[in-house]
Amino acid sequence: ENETKRVFVIAEFGMTSQVHETIKSLKVTKQIHVDTWTLQSSMIFVPGHVLVPQHRILSARERKKVYETYNLNLKEQKVPRLALNDPMVKYLGATKNQLIEILRPSETNPDQQMISWRLVY
Repeated sequence: ENETKRVFVIAEFGMTSQVHETIKSLKVTKQIHVDTWTLQSSMIFVPGHVLVPQHRILSARERKKVYETYNLNLKEQKVPRLALNDPMVKYLGATKNQLIEILRPSETNPDQQMISWRLVY
């Protein structure tokens, strides 16, 4: 009814097979992205922590520009990767083959940021 597109499920001890089937059904029939977390991992993971660099998913246009600028090809797999179960990938709701931009403070110049990209696989 309310057009929910993303849901976080946090379970203290894990989930039953019936819950897994329900989640699969929601993904297919309602096109709802469901992220599952254990209580322990949700308490440890802090996306705003000072040691976690800024991540964002690039749009299709931005991704195309990066690939053209650096002469990259998705099939050649030259871009470093992030797994689908990576905490930041899950937090962002990224899907396979999306490109994530990571901004880190420069180690040599504190006024600058280093940009890197990772492909979700």
